[in-house]
Amino acid sequence: MITNFVRMFDSLNFELFHTRHGSFTFLDLVGMVLVLLSVYVVSFILRKVVSRNLKKRKNFDRSQILTYNKILHFAVMLIGILLAFRTAGFPLTTVLAGSAALLVGVGFGIQNIVNNFICGLIILFEKPFKMGEYVKVGNVEGKVVKITNRATQLLTLNDEIVILPNAKMLEGAIINLSYQRSVRIASQFHVAYGTDLMLMKRLLLEIAQLHPWVVQEPKPDVFIPSFSENGIEVSLFVYVDQPERYQKILSDLHYAIEKSFRENGIILPYPQRVVHLKQG
Repeated sequence: MITNFVRMFDSLNFELFHTRHGSFTFLDLVGMVLVLLSVYVVSFILRKVVSRNLKKRKNFDRSQILTYNKILHFAVMLIGILLAFRTAGFPLTTVLAGSAALLVGVGFGIQNIVNNFICGLIILFEKPFKMGEYVKVGNVEGKVVKITNRATQLLTLNDEIVILPNAKMLEGAIINLSYQRSVRIASQFHVAYGTDLMLMKRLLLEIAQLHPWVVQEPKPDVFIPSFSENGIEVSLFVYVDQPERYQKILSDLHYAIEKSFRENGIILPYPQRVVHLKQG
């Protein structure tokens, strides 16, 4: 039986190709695959252990845990690749030199991928935003639902998933509406000249105080920025702690404002133009 096993072992140990460091056999290939599989299992276990321990600490959020897991997996797999080549009989100096040359050649073709990967690490470390927060990037806004090595996914108010490359997320201004405890939104409109401004202010503050999603600290306030040709410009400022609902909140306020003004005789004017016709 032992003899048969030895014969089978020898039959599998055939040469695939020859290098200046020796023959590379089928068993060498099997050994490399087994090493890589073992290292992947080790990486999986380590990531589970790290995630479980970090979740117990209050100062670590999901994005930070994801960052550490990615770095840990990358480091372990890099070591595993080096061990696999070493197991097959390739000197580490040769492997490292060949890897450097390969990276230089391939780097031009995958520079966008590498750029997005590095930007993803910057996002996860510096945390200009985190998963679950509501952000605006250019003309796109939504809730951050996923941050991957290549891209960040936003869930818009239309329930659409927008996938933005991480480099795109960092190349311009990012408005993080969830960064503070609450964010201020404004309802701006005009009222007709002759309006009782104190009555108008009282009505607006009552509307703001009755809305369930408007926080009362800081308090809502009413400003009159200017007098324009179309009427008196009015701004109602309120603070909300659910920025992803700001459009719904503004809509609710506008419905309530229109109803209250109509009941109290306050006119919301529309632009008017007086045209004088010259008689000839």
